[in-house]
Amino acid sequence: MKFNTKLILPIFIIGIMLFSGVGFLYTSNADENLPETDVNDFEIVDFKNKTFIKTDQGYRYKNIDLEFSPEELDNVDVILDTLNFDGKIYLSVNESVPSKISRLPFAGNLIGASYDDETSRKFDIPLKDCADANETKIIKLIGGNESKNRITQDGNCYVLEGNMDLVIERFILEVLEWKN
Repeated sequence: MKFNTKLILPIFIIGIMLFSGVGFLYTSNADENLPETDVNDFEIVDFKNKTFIKTDQGYRYKNIDLEFSPEELDNVDVILDTLNFDGKIYLSVNESVPSKISRLPFAGNLIGASYDDETSRKFDIPLKDCADANETKIIKLIGGNESKNRITQDGNCYVLEGNMDLVIERFILEVLEWKN
């Protein structure tokens, strides 16, 4: 019997598909044998009418992981009238955007901008500051001065100032409370 070379590729593909299926079945059965993580395995922390779960990585509040403790987050001064994040929102920064900003529930609506003319030109992004926040919503991030960790509001402009990781996590808490 003569071997047909045209069958090599189809046989190879069928073999890969069979082994993939067997591998999938094996790994799905292995996952069922893993111990489930139970919420009762973690410490519950009640702080100012909010329930946090202390995890190995920090704290969890409403399925959002936080690095800072509730006590540390409470040290951020917050002066807000209202929170409204419907539609597009400009995130006005000077140089870089902290990665924690992506955890905001409305992060998909954020548009990059800068309140610094040089940064605006360098990255070819719009120049937006609180003076532009009439109908437009702006979140302005001012990092650097960690002795002033605060969140303030001027109309449709929300100013986050100080240790950006800490202040953004506190802002996330405020937004989560606003959404409910």
